[in-house]
Amino acid sequence: MPSLLLIRKKHKKPASITTNSDGEVEQTSNFTGWGLVQGIETTGNSTTVCVGAQSKMTITVSNTGGTDLLVDSVVFNNGSKEFQWEDASKTKDFWLSPGIPRDLVILFNSNTAKTVVDSVIVYNESLKHNRVGNEISGTALHFQRSSIIVDPTPPANNSPIPIDRKVTRQIFLETGSDITAAQVKSLNITINYDGDFLRVLQSDIKLGADLSGGKYSISNLKIDDKAGSITLTIDCSDIIVLKDKSELLNFSIGTFLPKKDKRTSNITYTIEAINSGVKTPCVDITANISSITIDSTCVYNIRKVFATATDYALAQVNPNPVGSNGANIEFAVGLDGMTEIVIYDSKGEVVARPVSEVLSVGKYTVNVPVGNLSSGTYYYKIKSGPYEETRNMIVVK
Repeated sequence: MPSLLLIRKKHKKPASITTNSDGEVEQTSNFTGWGLVQGIETTGNSTTVCVGAQSKMTITVSNTGGTDLLVDSVVFNNGSKEFQWEDASKTKDFWLSPGIPRDLVILFNSNTAKTVVDSVIVYNESLKHNRVGNEISGTALHFQRSSIIVDPTPPANNSPIPIDRKVTRQIFLETGSDITAAQVKSLNITINYDGDFLRVLQSDIKLGADLSGGKYSISNLKIDDKAGSITLTIDCSDIIVLKDKSELLNFSIGTFLPKKDKRTSNITYTIEAINSGVKTPCVDITANISSITIDSTCVYNIRKVFATATDYALAQVNPNPVGSNGANIEFAVGLDGMTEIVIYDSKGEVVARPVSEVLSVGKYTVNVPVGNLSSGTYYYKIKSGPYEETRNMIVVK
């Protein structure tokens, strides 16, 4: 005879059934039932990550009852695309034993700065709690900061800079949002300029005044004057905060005799925020542009000595040898036209172009500063109309 025993609590329960009939002796059957409790729960979790990066968080599904329980599936209630299972096969059709929880790993990724809230739902075969869940959330961070490069002592009326001078530039991080959450520990800075007539003075590359105190240092310094670039890293022993306007870097550039017919150079730069050795997508730092214009009159100081000339000529540089104060080259132009004087080193490479313009008939003198020339033998060549001539000079410093 089938019997149903209903036990409402988790304990042992005895029962008996007695049967009476006309044809048989009274019979009593004794039996015992055990009440088994079914229960299941899941934890929630949250994570924070930079925009475009991926993070992991773990939730735990636990059987709080006294018998094995079949879990049909574990799903995201809202189906948020920012959440994915690391291994979806572990979220379907599995038995869960009491005291042996199952950890499930969730991946979070967002390409925009926002917070996403969803919930994890566990569908199971328990009688009373066949649908349980808990909240999960993910936050993607992004910070925008701006920077500027300034001349602390700009020339009056933006006048050109004479040759053989030193000019200073400062790079500031402007006031902005707190980037502590981005865990930035370094800033990679690249500065570009025209290496034809500008040279960075390595001894004058210094941390900004707001980075004093021992927490900050400069590393990985590389200067390539031929390409016109500086690269360096500002390291912090802690996390970089810098909410207020802060001077990051102070450096100087020397102006020299150009090799090409160019007088203005832009000073451009980039700043990358670094976390764990790589550029973090959490922080973007914008930059502006500075420029330096050298004074062409002061550079070459071409002066017309006489308004007439009987023929072309190129005189010996005076003085020769040439000292650190520079020298003068006298020359004559027989016909109006394009005139060039080019200075070469002993390898035949162009080191300066003191004259490159249309000149009228006459005798001229041009001053040639030698601040960026090392000691040695050089050659200077004139080309004007049909006339070409080359002479040598010796630089001694």
